Amino acid sequence: MEITLDFLTLYDKVARSLSIIGKRSIDDKGNLLFRDITLGSREKEIINDFFVNAFTELCAELNKFITAEVQNHSGFEGEVYTSFWTDRPTSSFVNQVTANGQYLYNYSSHKLYQASLAFPYQTVTPPAGGMLTIHEGTYYSWDGTDLTELTEEQVTALTEEQKAAAKTITFFYVDYDDTYAAVASPGVYLFDGVSLYVSTRQSSFTEVAMSATTVYYDPGNTPYQWQYGTLQRLAEDSTEGIQLTITTPDNWNSALEMAVRQTLFNYCVSYALYSWFTVTAPRISDKYLADTTQQLSALRQLIHEKKPPTCTVSPLSIKTEIE
Repeated sequence: MEITLDFLTLYDKVARSLSIIGKRSIDDKGNLLFRDITLGSREKEIINDFFVNAFTELCAELNKFITAEVQNHSGFEGEVYTSFWTDRPTSSFVNQVTANGQYLYNYSSHKLYQASLAFPYQTVTPPAGGMLTIHEGTYYSWDGTDLTELTEEQVTALTEEQKAAAKTITFFYVDYDDTYAAVASPGVYLFDGVSLYVSTRQSSFTEVAMSATTVYYDPGNTPYQWQYGTLQRLAEDSTEGIQLTITTPDNWNSALEMAVRQTLFNYCVSYALYSWFTVTAPRISDKYLADTTQQLSALRQLIHEKKPPTCTVSPLSIKTEIE
């Protein structure tokens, strides 16, 4: 199911709640704590930040079920999430790349780069005297030309340190050009019947063009737009909301979908009110902290609720014959 947490709808609910609270909150002497609470344009950005924080908490709570998460912005055609946001050269980050396609934005040069990460095979040149290898419990010696199986006497003569240092050949008599031999880490050995290979890590960055119709996110998920030759932070009111795609097991009780949606909505509102009153009225904030705790507890129960097993055959219809 897809659930959209619309920021404008959430904001209106928070604003109405604050208005009511302002009229009815009194101190120990019966005096109004607030004559009125209204939210201005500056506060709207703060409230939206609270919604984003609440969203992060929800993602952590539902991490086993969320299969997609999207921030909705109006007027944009694409999204780019950066892993590196820096004023240092790309060469400083080649060793930190963990996946092919990661993005780096250099805010000093105002350029965007995309990383490539691969683990190609290279031939292994053994040290003098050969290199000890092992495949499925069998030890071999590689001398750069031949892979020779060790005799029982040679294996017995090996020390535990030598056995521990033996290089494991993962792919045996496999062509390294075959797609199933591709690997995602360095140090994987392959023998194709002629030569011994080992995978090595290669990473680099390539500059890519930037577009005014793309939303760019820094590593903290703050949105930016390409304008005037640089990235400009998007106003918070450009964020329409956040959409979650939640995938549940086949036996989940789908009749609870409306309750899940309402619980998520209520959690975001309570989280924003709690965050607001943490600074302005800590005593009131305790109430909304308790609300968020209760809603998370309800959410856990709702999302894990399963349908009872069904039996297509009535137990009363089962007959036993004794001969």
